[in-house]
Amino acid sequence: MNEMNATQSEFLTVKEVAGELNLSRVSVYKLVNGHEIATHQFGKKILISRIDLATFKRRCRRPAHAPFMEEETL
Repeated sequence: MNEMNATQSEFLTVKEVAGELNLSRVSVYKLVNGHEIATHQFGKKILISRIDLATFKRRCRRPAHAPFMEEETL
């Protein structure tokens, strides 16, 4: 693998991240604009490193033993 291929695989496009998270591109852009996912900008191109995506996934993880808390209605 040459250096260019290694660099390309280190970063994902918004479309690729959307596919990995099973979200729309618009939803990923909302996460990016809300500073929920760290990004790298090269010119007009926004890329997300695999490390930053993994960090985001870990922060969103809810342990299996934690019960889902439904919002109570008044």
